Amino acid sequence: MTAQVPAIAPDGVDAVLHLVGDLAELTALTRDGGAVASALTVRGLGGPQAADRHDPVQPDRRHPVPPLAGQVASGALKVSVTAEFDHERAPRPSPRSAPAPSARSPSPSPDQSVSQTLPPRKDFTMPSIAIVGAGPGMDLAIARTFGSRGYDVALIARNRAKLDDLVTQLAAEDITAAAFPADVRDHDALTQALKDAATRFGGIDVLEHSPAPSIASANLTSPSQTSPSDVQGWIDFLLYSAITATQAVLPAMREAGAGTLLFTNGAGSVDPIPMLGNVNPAQAALRNWVLNLHKELAGTGIQAAHVAIGVWIGAGGPPEIPTAEAEDIAPLYWDLHTQRDEAERVFTG
Repeated sequence: MTAQVPAIAPDGVDAVLHLVGDLAELTALTRDGGAVASALTVRGLGGPQAADRHDPVQPDRRHPVPPLAGQVASGALKVSVTAEFDHERAPRPSPRSAPAPSARSPSPSPDQSVSQTLPPRKDFTMPSIAIVGAGPGMDLAIARTFGSRGYDVALIARNRAKLDDLVTQLAAEDITAAAFPADVRDHDALTQALKDAATRFGGIDVLEHSPAPSIASANLTSPSQTSPSDVQGWIDFLLYSAITATQAVLPAMREAGAGTLLFTNGAGSVDPIPMLGNVNPAQAALRNWVLNLHKELAGTGIQAAHVAIGVWIGAGGPPEIPTAEAEDIAPLYWDLHTQRDEAERVFTG
């Protein structure tokens, strides 16, 4: 490509969008005053120095799908194409006829700041996902799925110590994450946590809502033994927290014309189970609301989808219930985020 581009644009190109490859070589292809934007050079919010540095990108770099490319694929970022150049049909000059590197565009060294030749970036941050009800199982797997693709991760739940442990685990995997403690039933605290996360990461691109209490400590009733108060707590926990979280992030998504809202639920929301007589009504209410939200947001660039999980995640479940690992379920969240044409996925193993 470094030989073909000069054959097409001898004076250099106006701009380079760096998704993969050696940034130094690509920078040399720009004309005087040209611009370079890289999707691979910023890791979290490391400050101006981190944002202005670049490194040659090796083929085995840890993130095979750059964050910016992921946004394009998901529809969160729109790119207008005004001309196409077929790689096979592009001119292939011989080495002796290829233009020599010009003094106008010297190749910077790996340790050289590009701020000397490029305009300062005003808002160059990675995309982010906020996980409401974050825990060590399904939520950690979702964090890894998005984080490994360049997303910063905001973790929201009540227990600060447990959140900090998740942040440490993700940091060990080179994923930028931060904890924002809040009880999902405290609407003001949840709203503030999401606002703090948006401030920390420059916005929320994906909201994933999945609060889940311990079944061992949950008060479960059969349908005939269920009172209004038995259901109300689950309505607060599942439905109202989802509505609160959505209200906190949706206005910015509407303004941007892009975003994803994902809501995790139990399969009892689709096919109720008698032992969950007080839980299933709240789950069904959440599902109904999400599917309706998906319809409302059609055509706005914002995806809303419901995930119903009908398996026991991990080991230790009842023998009659099928099991699955969180890592096997998490990819469907990425599918719903990128494919954007489904309102619901039901996972049964």
